[in-house]
Amino acid sequence: MQNSAQIEYDYSIAKAFTFATILFGIIGMTVGVILAFQLAFPALSNLAGEYGTFSRLRPLHTNGVAFGFALSGIFATWYYVGQRVLKVSLKESPFLMGVAKLHFALYFITILLAVVTLISGITTSKEYAELEWPLDLLVVVWWVLWGVAMFGMIGIRRERTLYVSVWYYMSSFLAVAMLYLFNNMEVPTYFASGGHGSILHSVSMYAGTNDALVQCGLVTMLLHSYLLHQLLLWFITSFQKNQDKMFIHINFLCLRSGD
Repeated sequence: MQNSAQIEYDYSIAKAFTFATILFGIIGMTVGVILAFQLAFPALSNLAGEYGTFSRLRPLHTNGVAFGFALSGIFATWYYVGQRVLKVSLKESPFLMGVAKLHFALYFITILLAVVTLISGITTSKEYAELEWPLDLLVVVWWVLWGVAMFGMIGIRRERTLYVSVWYYMSSFLAVAMLYLFNNMEVPTYFASGGHGSILHSVSMYAGTNDALVQCGLVTMLLHSYLLHQLLLWFITSFQKNQDKMFIHINFLCLRSGD
């Protein structure tokens, strides 16, 4: 590994996510302004046919801002902050650099597909969980890739102290993973019905009001549950105490031979 005084940080992934943040922020907020004008002037909903209606544009706005703008911003900050506070460069691990590049590529593709499907009316109609199951699977893949990049960088860090900011990133990774997985449990109708209907269509795994209860209950649990906070605290404490043992295999995978 490089000497700590000569670390050459690689910000290429951070820059890529930053440009994505700007791009999706402009698109998402522009759509939001259009929606605001449609509320004031309903006739504007008819200017682009079915593709310009409020019902088509609102999911595009919410998902564009939440998953396109905010999430890419979080990823951009991690690939910058993570390297600085851990005193390790992505350049030092070709494996982690490859993971980070794949993370960005799959993320960008997912957001573009989300724009196409949502504007086309292909949606689960569940607020903040509108993406259909193929895109949900893509989200799971690049979320796991982010976890690999995150914990891999932690495993080869020079700075032994884990700052609070790093713990926030790790807790966000765990909490959002639980929320997304349980809130997006779906049954593809094409396979469940023996090949009938659209292959993209799905229905929620939870019936009736249970669907809404799961969504609201998960958010409430993640934000306010004392028990969950205690479990996360226990996990973090145990993780801190045993991190050297836990990361021995990560070092083997991520470090170049001879470093």
